[in-house]
Amino acid sequence: MQRTIVPNFGSAWEEFGEENENTGTYALNQYKKLQDAVDNFVTFFGMQPLDRTEKVPDDKNSHLLVMSGVFRGNFNVLVRCKFILAENGVAMQLQVRSDDPDINQAIIESM
Repeated sequence: MQRTIVPNFGSAWEEFGEENENTGTYALNQYKKLQDAVDNFVTFFGMQPLDRTEKVPDDKNSHLLVMSGVFRGNFNVLVRCKFILAENGVAMQLQVRSDDPDINQAIIESM
């Protein structure tokens, strides 16, 4: 995945539409802090964090990370990761949008 900057994530996200989206929900019990989970997923996906969402404000129980990248074959990919701090770790809802449903599914399954 190559990092890319998207000037207006919200607009780009809506352009792909829900029909080009795959989702997954995960229990990340190895993380006790939201920032640790965010840092790991920025590295794991190798995508560009946008709108300064790679920084979790202090004293927050949830956080939304948005990222963009270009997948092999020149496919633009957008990701939204919603992290929620729970008693036993961090929960994450992952949403992936691109023009290729196989890419979306591959990213979801990489978890």
